[in-house]
Amino acid sequence: YLAGHWLARLQLGRLLDRDPAECVLIEREHLPPQVLDAPLQLSLSHSGNWIACALSPAAIGIDLEERGRGPQLRTFAHLLVAEEESPGELDDDTLLQRWVLKEALIKRDCGSALPQYLASILLQPCRQDDAEIELLSTTSFHLAVAC
Repeated sequence: YLAGHWLARLQLGRLLDRDPAECVLIEREHLPPQVLDAPLQLSLSHSGNWIACALSPAAIGIDLEERGRGPQLRTFAHLLVAEEESPGELDDDTLLQRWVLKEALIKRDCGSALPQYLASILLQPCRQDDAEIELLSTTSFHLAVAC
């Protein structure tokens, strides 16, 4: 929490040419922090030792998950697949990628991760120019940004 807010203030300071200590974030229940005195949207995520911060003039969502968490998602696998897919067909890492993609979209839309909403999000491949969400995968984590 503290590291994420520090990172957000540091990035805000760079973007706004201010001292990061002067960048104020307002906490809001069940919503991302609001940036005071700047027309920017903020999204934060953390997993293990990793932190991610996204700032944008438009709605934005970011999610980050360390690899290896896939087996924990097996319980929710049916919420992460399309109707024509079987959860058993997907490996744990693919389930984790789907989770990260859907969470970034939920954060962008300030939505809920309730099962019915999670299941209603359809992920479909498209040309990169048409994508509203992008996935970065490393050997350590998956990161998705929705804008």
